[in-house]
Amino acid sequence: MFPLIACLVLFAGPLLAEDESEKDLKKMAGNWAAVSMQLNGKKQPEATIKAIRLTITGDKYNTVVGDEKDEGTLKIDATKTPKEMDITPSQGENKGKVILCIYELKGNELKVSYAFNGTPRATDFKPGEDGKSVIMLITYKRALKSRR
Repeated sequence: MFPLIACLVLFAGPLLAEDESEKDLKKMAGNWAAVSMQLNGKKQPEATIKAIRLTITGDKYNTVVGDEKDEGTLKIDATKTPKEMDITPSQGENKGKVILCIYELKGNELKVSYAFNGTPRATDFKPGEDGKSVIMLITYKRALKSRR
C-alpha cells in the first residue's frame, strides 16, 4: 500500500502544478489593455500606456504598442510565489530571448513585471527602482468587446 501512495504523491504533484498553470492560462485568454506602466520606477506617459494592447491565445501572445508589434510564446508556473511567466518573442530585437516575468491575475486585472537585459526575475511587484535592474511593470485590464 505504501508504494502506491508514494507513487501517487510523486506523480500527482507535477500534474497538479500543470493543472493550476493551465487554469491561469485559460483565464488569461483574450484581449487586454494597459492601464498603468512603470519602467525602472518611473511612470510612463499616458499616451504610451493607452497604446498598449495584449492578446493571449493558448500559449501565444501578441502585443501591439502603437504601430509596433511583438509576438511569441509564453509559459507560466502558477505554483510559484509570486507566479512566474517566461515569454519568448519570435521577432524583433528580443527574438529568441527568454524574458523572465512574474504575474498576478485577479479577475479582470493582470499585472506583469518584465525583467529585461539580463535582469534577474523580480521577486515582487516593485518597479525596479534600484537603478541597476531593467524592470517594466504593466497592469492590464481585460478589454471589453464593443457592442454594435
